Amino acid sequence: MIGLGMEYTESILWWLLVEKFALQMKYPSYVGGATYHHVVVGKKIGDRDRVKLNMLEDLGVRVAVVNASSYEDSYYQIADSIKPGISKMRKTEDWKGMYKP
Repeated sequence: MIGLGMEYTESILWWLLVEKFALQMKYPSYVGGATYHHVVVGKKIGDRDRVKLNMLEDLGVRVAVVNASSYEDSYYQIADSIKPGISKMRKTEDWKGMYKP
């Protein structure tokens, strides 16, 4: 998950994670995992965010903390973690290469 704050008011997203967790417990070989990329820009993780990240982990979500100088930089770091080398293409005009195996 990228670009979502996962605030407590986003109850539908939390409900979906609870449902996914229940399905993973029931059908572990059929239901994949979820990863939440938490972006930290120029600060430390606060107590409120730490509690939220712990709750996500309790629901079986893999939490990846991304320390970056800007939100744009964090998106490129996340893209590289998903598909290594993809951020090098951001300066080219040909984005078709990101779909090559």
